Amino acid sequence: MNIIFSPIVTEKSVEDMKKGKYSFKVAIGANKQMVKKEVEKNFNVNVVKVATINVKRRSKKTMQKRTVAIPAFKKAIVKVKDGQKIELFNIK
Repeated sequence: MNIIFSPIVTEKSVEDMKKGKYSFKVAIGANKQMVKKEVEKNFNVNVVKVATINVKRRSKKTMQKRTVAIPAFKKAIVKVKDGQKIELFNIK
């Protein structure tokens, strides 16, 4: 079962990458232990800490003044061991 869907790249997450923290969009039913195992298996790093956040559904107005629903999702912020990094993100 693949529980990691995509990385989250925002200004804040890019700053956190310099500190060894990486953000991912994960499955709603995933818990911290599942996220830790999946990241360690896929990226060959040692995970020190995992934080999960449930992001609520919201609506957004488009340029055509229509309202579009943004679905709810779960976000995981993973801290890796010092000196290690995930090569998926090549941020300097």
